[in-house]
Amino acid sequence: MFKKIDSSNKIFESPEFQKDKYKFNLIFKNLPSPELELYSDEENYLICRGSKKFPAWLWTKDGFDKSKLDEIEDLITFYLTDNVRDNFTCKKELYDLLVQDNFKYLNKEAYFEMGFLICNETKKPRDCDGHLDKAYEEDRKILEEYWYNDKKEMNGTEPVTREEAAKDVDEFLKSDNFYVLRNPNGKVVCMVYYGVNGNQAKLSHVYTPVEERQKGYAANLIYLVTNIVLEKGLVPLLYTDYNYRASNKAYINAGYEDKGILINFSCSKNRLDNYTIRKITVDEFDKLHDLFPDGDELWNKYRDIRLKKFSAKAIDTYVIEMNGKFIGELTINYVSEDLPTETIPGRRVYLQAFRLAKEYQGRGIGQQLIKYVLDDLERQGYIEFTIGVEEDNELAKHIYFKYGFTEPIDHGFGDEFDPTDYTLYLRTKGK
Repeated sequence: MFKKIDSSNKIFESPEFQKDKYKFNLIFKNLPSPELELYSDEENYLICRGSKKFPAWLWTKDGFDKSKLDEIEDLITFYLTDNVRDNFTCKKELYDLLVQDNFKYLNKEAYFEMGFLICNETKKPRDCDGHLDKAYEEDRKILEEYWYNDKKEMNGTEPVTREEAAKDVDEFLKSDNFYVLRNPNGKVVCMVYYGVNGNQAKLSHVYTPVEERQKGYAANLIYLVTNIVLEKGLVPLLYTDYNYRASNKAYINAGYEDKGILINFSCSKNRLDNYTIRKITVDEFDKLHDLFPDGDELWNKYRDIRLKKFSAKAIDTYVIEMNGKFIGELTINYVSEDLPTETIPGRRVYLQAFRLAKEYQGRGIGQQLIKYVLDDLERQGYIEFTIGVEEDNELAKHIYFKYGFTEPIDHGFGDEFDPTDYTLYLRTKGK
């Protein structure tokens, strides 16, 4: 049975935990916290959380005693708060068992694979025109912007406000471990920070602005800073979105080795089980008003246009409905609007107006809507699907890429409802 333990417990010295101590590096970062919650059975598992604001790290030894699964589920339940969701990190072995056991608080749709990489010896990547420098106070504004954008793009984490970004950058600047790469004009084109815990140095907050990507800046900055870390006798490591190939390639090019994955998942004491996904009728259209991002004047124009298209059977709208209220929507266009490449009758449709009420974002149900719609359209015989994505919206691109929208085929310029330029991406069934 589990019990409360402290950082001197014997489980930390066990061969099984020592083997995983780098992969579960953030447990050590949480141990000094005055809000520490640390429980274990002292042999098979331990769970650690530094604050209710942060994810709990749940370590299990490889091939742990499966009769302990009920105990672990009881412990996860014990850790649940009144938050919309509580986040956890564990090995895939444990996550798969929770799924198989139909653990009642598990949000199966909120699943994220986090890669763990470590470097023993660097590799020099291809040259770029950037040079290494420390981050200085005069860089503050651009660094705050980069950190704000990085958190927006990052899968598996919560975005930050601009005030929070400013506070975080202030802490980074006070350290001696915040580095940037500058181009020949002195512009900061990439940043990275590393935190030290014992003999471990975790690199994080690696960010390159959209307009400076594909130029080798990230790989070179990681290479140079990792050399600094190694010269200090520290073990450099990092975590990454396992499915984000661009950043993973930069790390591998700098000499990092892939050491497998951890799973980020969430549980909710009050799970969202009481929602349905369906098409709406034309008579229900006004219930979408609350999801519309702009004022009544634009809504009325938008409504008139959409109702005419509904009547002409040129569109369908799918919604997520909860307790009679629409909390998400996705519209399907069967007829091209702005670009001739959007649709092909009977073969290709255009997905548009994907919206989710703010209080339900980050819980995976928006992705459930996308999956449901694609499955339903494929059952109807459609094999190609397009969607417009702003090029600097990395978070949206990540989600859509996950569902196969990976082929850019056209470029659009927006309209009065969304004036932003966008790239039209194609998804083909079976690819």
